[in-house]
Parts: sequence; structure tokens; C-alpha cells
Amino acid sequence: MIATSDPSTVLLIFREKWQTVDVIARELVRRGVPFNTVAAVEAPPPLYPNPRPSIGLGCRPETYAPTQEDYLQYLRVRENLLRGPKGRAALLHGGIIARIARDVLEASTVLDGPSSHGNVIGRFNRFTLVDDQLTENDKDIICGVYFVQTASVPKGMEESFVDGTRAQLSWWP
Repeated sequence: MIATSDPSTVLLIFREKWQTVDVIARELVRRGVPFNTVAAVEAPPPLYPNPRPSIGLGCRPETYAPTQEDYLQYLRVRENLLRGPKGRAALLHGGIIARIARDVLEASTVLDGPSSHGNVIGRFNRFTLVDDQLTENDKDIICGVYFVQTASVPKGMEESFVDGTRAQLSWWP
């Protein structure tokens, strides 16, 4: 079952006259539109503990300069994450996250779930709707985020800093 809370996505589906779940999922993924493929369960799934703060690809010293090996390591870590249930969640997420995931996965992957570790995304009558979701850490890994220690915040760069002592750098914007 496909679910969205965005009225413009519903209009897109009707205007394009997409009639099957397969076609709808493939076309939404191709366009980078966020949506969910949900399972409706009568009993809510177990609650999972709150995720830890994001560490992305780790923290580096102030003198850090990325290398080609760092980029290749990022690609390996990203692919490992995307080849599991988080991959289909990335395709469903839309935007740059889905675009990066499409380099690794086929659009039809979204129809392979949700996994048994789905999160509650909504309710419908007596049913709980569950689907796989990404944590902030998952998103940071997919985008290749590193945290770099710093002694000071350069003027005009405040938005790139997490807490005044760590800059957030990424392979993607």
C-alpha cells in the first residue's frame, strides 16, 4: 500500500493516471518524491529506543584534508547501508537522499518492504501503518557527512557548525 501526506503527490498520481502500485512507486522514485509503502498492522510494532546523535562518517581532526581513499571508503559505507532495509527507506525519502540511493538500487526495491523493523508512520481506523525510516545518522552517512574539530568558527560559516567546535563537511551539499 502506498501512503503520502502531501496533497500535491496525490494530484500528481491522478493527473498522470498511474493506476498500479508498481507504476506509482517507480514514477515517484524516479521523480524524487517522498512517499511510503506501508504495512497495516493491528498491533503496533515494538518501540525502538531513540537514536543516538549523528556521527555520520566520524569525527576528524582540525587539520583533516579529504583524500581519494576517504571518498572510496565513503562509497563502501554508503553502499553497505543502502543494500539493507535503509536503502528502500532512502528511495522513499525523496530529494538528494533518493537520488544518491538510485545510484545503488533499482526503483522497484521500494516494493520489497517494509522490513520487520518498520516505524509507526500513522494510523488508519484500527490499523497502525508502519514503514522503514531513516535516522539523521543514516542521512548523514548517505550524504557523506564528516565532523571536523575546529578551534573557532569562521565569520559567515556559522550554519556549517554543529556546536561551535565541530564543522559539518559533506561529499554532497
